[in-house]
Order: sequence, then structure tokens, then C-alpha cells
Amino acid sequence: MLLLAGIMLVCGARGTFIESEPMPVDPQLLRQIVAQLKLSAADEDSSKSPVAAEVAQQSRAKRNDSSSEVEVWECGVDNLTKYISKSKIERTCPQLKKPINQCCITHDECYDEQRGREFCDDTFCECLNVATQSSPVCNRREGRSFCEIVRHFGELAYIKAGRHETMDATKMYADWLKRIMKFKKKRMAETDRDGGKDEGEEEREEKEERKVKESERLI
Repeated sequence: MLLLAGIMLVCGARGTFIESEPMPVDPQLLRQIVAQLKLSAADEDSSKSPVAAEVAQQSRAKRNDSSSEVEVWECGVDNLTKYISKSKIERTCPQLKKPINQCCITHDECYDEQRGREFCDDTFCECLNVATQSSPVCNRREGRSFCEIVRHFGELAYIKAGRHETMDATKMYADWLKRIMKFKKKRMAETDRDGGKDEGEEEREEKEERKVKESERLI
């Protein structure tokens, strides 16, 4: 998960969290995390197509529910960050890996569907709180720190997820316009054979063509 890249940086820079205190927000650390998130977002954009992203989203929950064990760990942006986050959970509360992983999956899907960042983050934090209730240490450390990372640094990930949504919607609109134009051109050919068309029809067709070109520029 894109947001949890920040967790890896915080854990590496700060060491173990103090259980009774909230996570400190260091401006320098914030800049480091944002920079890392931007690099991760750029890497993902260059390597993952919208189709691949959709397939991955549909398969995440299935891979988590396929057995009593977690088959694919989703809390991280790449193999390294996933390994670090997984190792941290295994060290503190290994019995909670599956429910915590499901919280990450649900949060990713909430961002992908653009349900509202505050709603997604609140749901994620509540999910972690419930998932880690059986382990007071994990609840105070991992549950709290994962939640704070999302609340402080989730904006970039939410915008990025929305950009994919907008791109897909724009492409669908452009494809729809192309199909309409193809149909109208076919009708134009039939009309020409039957005796031509009036000036009003020509003007409407020109407007439709301009719409198609404009939508293609947005993709």
C-alpha cells in the first residue's frame, strides 16, 4: 500500500515507538516521507497500466481470503517495504497478520473508489483498532502508528488514486464518442446515397468531431 511506505521510513528513522505517546511529526521527516511517496507513485505509474491496476484490486481480497494464512501481503508499495512491514507485524503480533492485511486491502480499495479521504482514513483506523484489540502492544504501537501515517500523509496517495479514476472515465467517454461518430458516418454515407443532407446536419457533425478530439487530448 502506497501510504505505508511512510511507516517504513518512520520506523527506520525513529526506531521503536513509545507505547504511551503519539507519533511525533518532524517537518524534516515529513519532507522525506513525501519525497519517498512521490518516487513510489512515479514508479507505479510507469509500471502499472489501468487494466493491471483493476485486476490487482479485484484479486487482493481473494488472495487474503483463500486460506487461514496470508498469501499476499498488501501493506507496502514494493517488495522491500512489504517485507519490512510484514516483519514488523510478525515480530509484534504475528497472529494478527491476516486482519491487518485486510485493513490495508480495504483502505486501498476505498481510495481507488474515491469514497472520500477522511471517510477512508477513519475506516482504516477503526479497522486497525478492531483488528489489534487482542494485542494491547500491537494496538498501541502498530495500530496507532499506521493510522497516524495515513492521516498525516494520505493526501498524495488519494489524489493519485483519483487520477487513475479520472483517466479511466475520460477514456470511456472518448471511446463512446468515437462509436457515436462511427455510427453517424455510416448514416451519412447512406444519406448521401439517398440524396444528401442539409446544413444543420453538417454543423452538428462538426461539433461532434470537435468533442471527440477534445476528449482525446484529455487522455
